[in-house]
Amino acid sequence: QVTNIAPGAIAFRNNHRDMSHVPVRTRFRILRLLMPMVSPNTVVDRIESVMEQGHSPARVVLGQDARIVTLLQRFLPSFLWDRLQNFVWSRQERG
Repeated sequence: QVTNIAPGAIAFRNNHRDMSHVPVRTRFRILRLLMPMVSPNTVVDRIESVMEQGHSPARVVLGQDARIVTLLQRFLPSFLWDRLQNFVWSRQERG
């Protein structure tokens, strides 16, 4: 059996030090409050619990950001989803 685990952004020390751009969460405090990163321990605990279950779900979504992206991708028409992604990535490149 296969389970897809979507953890969203995982909080590590110096999370964006090696990135070529400044993450949106760093620039906008409201995003840090509304969509906090998932701790590595939460991800590990959830993976362990899925592995121990007799019948695991097909998909596990962890973190508020992963939930929002999942909902947007599911309910937006594909052309709008593509435009949204292109917009976000173009904003990242500008820094």
